[in-house]
This record gives sequence, C-alpha cells and structure tokens, in this order.
Amino acid sequence: MSDRSHQAGGWSLTVRLILIGTSVFALYANAFSVLAPTYNRMVHWGLLATVVFLIYRRDRSAQGNPRMTDIALAALTLASTIFVIVDWSYYIERTGLVTQWELVAGVLMILLLLEATRRAIGRFLPFLVVIFLLYAIFGRFAPGIFVHKGYGLPRLVGTLYLGNGGIYGLPMEISATYVIMFVMFGMLLMRSGGDRWFIDLSYTLTGRLRGGPALSAILSSGIMGMLTGSPVANVVTTGNFTIPLMKRTGFRPHMAGAIEAVASTGGMFTPPLMGAGAFLIAEFLSIPYVEVAKAAVFPAALFFLSLLAVVYFTAWREDLRIHDTESVPKLGQTLIRYGHMSPPLIFLVVLIFTGRSLMLSAFWAMGLTVGLSLLRSHTRISLSKLFSALEEAAFKTMPIATACASAGIIVGIINLTGLGFTLSGALTGLAEGQPVLLLAVTMLACLCLGMAVPPTAVYIIMAGLTVPAMVSAGFSPLGCHFFIFFCSSIGAITPPVALAAYAAAAIAGSDVNRTGFTAFRLGIAGYLIPFLVIYWPGLMMVGEWGEILLALIVSIVMILAAAFGLELLGYLHRGQLARWGKSVR
Repeated sequence: MSDRSHQAGGWSLTVRLILIGTSVFALYANAFSVLAPTYNRMVHWGLLATVVFLIYRRDRSAQGNPRMTDIALAALTLASTIFVIVDWSYYIERTGLVTQWELVAGVLMILLLLEATRRAIGRFLPFLVVIFLLYAIFGRFAPGIFVHKGYGLPRLVGTLYLGNGGIYGLPMEISATYVIMFVMFGMLLMRSGGDRWFIDLSYTLTGRLRGGPALSAILSSGIMGMLTGSPVANVVTTGNFTIPLMKRTGFRPHMAGAIEAVASTGGMFTPPLMGAGAFLIAEFLSIPYVEVAKAAVFPAALFFLSLLAVVYFTAWREDLRIHDTESVPKLGQTLIRYGHMSPPLIFLVVLIFTGRSLMLSAFWAMGLTVGLSLLRSHTRISLSKLFSALEEAAFKTMPIATACASAGIIVGIINLTGLGFTLSGALTGLAEGQPVLLLAVTMLACLCLGMAVPPTAVYIIMAGLTVPAMVSAGFSPLGCHFFIFFCSSIGAITPPVALAAYAAAAIAGSDVNRTGFTAFRLGIAGYLIPFLVIYWPGLMMVGEWGEILLALIVSIVMILAAAFGLELLGYLHRGQLARWGKSVR
C-alpha cells in the first residue's frame, strides 16, 4: 500500500480500519443482508470519501499524517453521510420537499465530492462536473437548442444528493456491489499467490519462445487486469515483475513499458470484471450479465491476439530470447507449487455462466480461495493477509467509487435537463447519411475524455449522451455500448496523455512520450475493434454461427494486417527494413 506508507501511528490504523470496515460492510450488505440498495450506496461512498481526505493532501500527495483541514473535511463527509442515511426515509415521505438542513448537507456533500475527486483522480473530472452544475443552474442562458429553464439548489440537491439519480445512482450501485466484491476476490487471490500462479504459468508456457517474457507479460497482465479493473493499477502491480524481465531479455525500455501498458489496458474489456463496464452495460440494457460477458470474449481475444502476434514478430526479427532457459519455471513445478489455486477463477466463471447471482458467485469464489490457500504453507491466507486483502480491495475500489460519484452527478444533470435528448437529436441529424462520422465524433470524444478521466466514468457519461443517436442511426444497442466502452478504455494508451503508458515508463525508466506512442502503435487493434463490433455484430456472438464465424475471420485478417502494416512502416521509417530483409535471407 505505497500510497499510505508515509502515514504513521494512529492515523494509519484509522485508515486501515475504515478500509477494512468498508469491505466487511460490503460482504454483509451484498451476501447476507436485505439492506435497501440506497443505504448500501450511502455507506459505501461515505466511508471511501472519508478515506480520500485522510490519505491525500491538498496537493494530491500521500505523504505524512493528515492536517487539521483534511481531518475536518473527513469529519464533514461522515457527518453529511450520517445525515442523509438518517434523513432519507423522511425525505421520501415528504415526496421530494427539501428542507433547509437537507439543502445545507446536500451542497456540502457536492462540494466535498468535487474536492475528493480532485485529490483522488485529478482536476479534469471535477472541472467537468462544475460545468454541468453551472449548466443545470444557468440553463436559461445556454445557446440555441441547449437552453432550458434552469434549476435552483433545492431541486439539484433533491436530485443529486437525496434522490437515486445522482451521487447514489446506478454508477454508485455498481461500485458498492459488483466492483468491490470482485476486487475483493482478486485481492484474496493475489494474497494466496494466485497472481504468481498466473504469472509463472504464463512464463512456463512462453518463456522458451522468442520474446517469451513479453508474451508472458501479455498473458499474465491480461488475466490480472480482468480482476483489478484498472489499467494503471495493473501496470503497477504486474509491471514491477514483467518489465525488468523483458528488459533483461533485450527489449528496449520503451518497448517493454508499452507492451505492459497495452496488455494491462486489454484487461479493461476482458470478462469477468471489465472495470465495472460489463455490469454497467448489463444494467443499462436490462440484460443478463452473462450476455455481456459472452459478447466481450471475441473482441478481447482479438485484442490480445494482435498484441501477441506483433510482439512475437518483433522478438523474432531481433532474436530476443532467454538464453538461460534454466530460469524458466518447469510446468510440473509450477503446477505443484501453485496449481491448487487455479480452481477459484474457474469456479467463479462456472457459477456466473450457470445463472447464479453475481455477488454470491464472487462471495463463494472468495471462500474457495481462502479454503484452498490453506492446503500449502506458502499460499496460506493468514488472518493478517485476510485483513490486508480486505484493506487493499477497498483502497483499489476508492478511485472507481469516486469516479462513479462524479459521473452520477453528470448523468443526473443530463437526465434532469434533457441534455441527453437534445444532444442525441443533434447527433442524429449529423448521422443522417453519415453514420461513420457519428462514430468518429463519438470515438474522438471518448478518447479525449479517456486521457484524463477513468474509463468507467467516461463510459457512463458518453453512454447517456450518444447511445440514443447511435441507435437511431441503425446500430444495435449492445454494439453501441461496446463501442463506447472500448473507446473509453483505450484512452489509457492514447497520446499525448496515455496514463497507463506513463506508469509503465516510470517502471521501465524510459521516455514517457516514446513509450506512449509505442503503446498507441502496439494497441492499434483497440482502435479498430469498436468499428468491427458495431458493423459486425457476429463478433459479439450475435446471430447465426455462420455470421459469427465470418465476422471473426474477417476481423482477424483486418486487425493483423493493420498491426503488421504499422510495424513494417515503423521499421521502414527508421531505415531498418533493409537490414531485416538481409537477416531473412
């Protein structure tokens, strides 16, 4: 927990207890209780927002104990949360009338949310929230078709703080239920050595091939990315092992960093977690989660196939391999040492695909993980490891919850002001006869937002603004949501602000810009797959098997052609194509 390593004494213990309490409450509320969903969301956000102020300083650093202002903000957050929990039932009975105290508490919570988002995520998302708040209040001064009557503070507080369409809306519901439960499962798996199982197995299978460590990094980062739900977090988690290994094999630092960044980004659209995207898509479309997970299988596989092929091609061209193969783990040794930790993930997938409750599936998978870990001393989850996993799960959920709270305000204002319908009407006019232009504008907006805003928040915002127009243009609703989510996710490797690539560059010790543009080139499939998905629904397993097979074959050819074409152009530009041809001869 590096972000809290500089806290000492009682405050470190306080933060740990709040984080552990958040995870324990999530287990109780999601697996054992019939607690009203709204109360679950309120407690979830209140606890995590409090921790934001106790961890991050005003300058967004995380060093030292909190100052008095930080403690005061944390206390105000708790007070505002307790107030809304106690008051909510009375507000419902009054059928929407907002009292003076509710107005004060609501305005306070919105301001605290803006500051918490700035500290935990950055300046751009709270700036965007402020723009939407100003639009909601001063809408009568908006230009042209965007004008509306404007709303006062009581109406905004009733919608965004006391209602189910703002801070405690659908995005927070996803964070308080599916996200934290699946992240808890992932953290328990890591504490038991399950992450070493995936990394060692990947290394065992690919280590003796050209570029084996890079291929291993792609497979292991993709698998772990499914569980962490954050490209940057996954880079920091697995990159500390895979990037140095790639560099020792001969990969240049910027290439090693880019490979790790692209592989970690691929975990965002790989089931089961998909950075909360799968759950959100299922809720938006009112379809079973299994349908969304199935639809994501081929697109995710194509992304990793493209990356594996290009990296292997690079390693073959430069003859990058491990010469000391004795360092590569033996398959038998890997199975003996960590093989008993493989069933939990398989068990989770089986439970989900047989129609079990998602939260109960995650809970029972956690129980199996703890039980199997006790079979061997080196994987045993002790009480201290258990508490550490619960703490880490809440900590990793914190930025997702913060993004969901801010996105909830934006979505609430979009619905309140009718901006979604207004913008959809404008985009529908743009799409008449030019649907490709509509898709291009949507992708550009997602990428621009994705450079500074977490993918989950970008998806929530853009889905409310653009999906109706895309559906009006004749595209399937599932394809539209997948298009937006893919575009939102690859913002993490899109220059000039490629956050996942920058995190990898820090570990690799490489130039951030060179790493970012290399990641963009390696991840070219991520920019093509959204268009393939929306024009070839068979890629999402929709339609007859013949259509599905045709879509898959065409997609493989197009993606590999684009990926290898970019690589060849890159070698030509650096004057290395002739040398490559000579080595082939």
